[in-house]
Amino acid sequence: MGEPCCCGVIRSHPEDFIVTEKLGFELTGEGEHVFLYIEKTNTNTQWVAEQLAKFANVRRFDVGYAGLKDRNAVTRQWFSIYLPKDLNVDWKAFALDDVQILQQTRHKKKLRRGTLKANHFTIILRNLTGDLTQLHQRLSTVREKGVPNYFGYQRFGHQGNNITQAEMLFEKKIKVSRDKRSLYLSSIRSWLFNCVLASRIAAGTWQKLIPGDIMMLTGCRSFFAADENDLNLQQRIDESEISPTGPLYGSGDPIPTKQVQALERGILEHYPKWLNGLQSAGLTQERRPLRLPMTSLTWEFTGDEVLTLDVDLPSGSFATAFLREIIRLVGQDGRAI
Repeated sequence: MGEPCCCGVIRSHPEDFIVTEKLGFELTGEGEHVFLYIEKTNTNTQWVAEQLAKFANVRRFDVGYAGLKDRNAVTRQWFSIYLPKDLNVDWKAFALDDVQILQQTRHKKKLRRGTLKANHFTIILRNLTGDLTQLHQRLSTVREKGVPNYFGYQRFGHQGNNITQAEMLFEKKIKVSRDKRSLYLSSIRSWLFNCVLASRIAAGTWQKLIPGDIMMLTGCRSFFAADENDLNLQQRIDESEISPTGPLYGSGDPIPTKQVQALERGILEHYPKWLNGLQSAGLTQERRPLRLPMTSLTWEFTGDEVLTLDVDLPSGSFATAFLREIIRLVGQDGRAI
């Protein structure tokens, strides 16, 4: 599609970026885990989890959440706390600035990372400049075709610090908590995935079937080896029913074959220390779709300067992946983001 034709200011106010979690399963109302639905503003997910653990006098490990949410935003998400029924906590007394408990119930299982169907985003972009007619056309194309499923810059930390910390972890120069270890390892896998995705975008194949591809069904994590002789597969890709995938690196034999295996190997082999580190950490290979579907995307222009976007994005995807495709983002200070 080329470079975006418009600029817009993001996060002028916390309420300009609202994230609402969709679990995708019913809570039973009974069990040993208290589930709290919390709204937080400009607050870190991990920090909230730590405060919940302190307040309930439990281990940090006993507090679960499905995923990290944007800090500079208004976010609504579930937390679980392991509290057998003979342990009572007065959650009405839990008071933190910019943190509010909206709902409380119980469930039989801990809330674990990744056990999430989707996040709903409401994003307001202000001070629009540029060709709004082209912006509308671009939005229509994105809704129809989807966007590259890049990991967002947040995954890599400020100035890529998460990557630096991962390298130090591999070299046994630091010891970190379970949460930080997971974050640092994930940043390396994410960087490698983005490299493969960028290569396929450059080759024009990120939405095309090539020999050896592994396909993933939209809306779930099931994947299968593609048969390049199956003439229906490209149509299913075009209709967003399935998508080619890229690697989340780990131990084990390569999952793709033929041309895709050679392509991915040619990129990954430039990072031998990272590959060894991920294998030593006990991670196994997974796959991630190269495309992020945008079929739920809706938008509304308020005058000529404000655009409101609403969209459901599957677990593990980043709003910045589609924002970068439609508009050039700037902060309140006017600097590009």
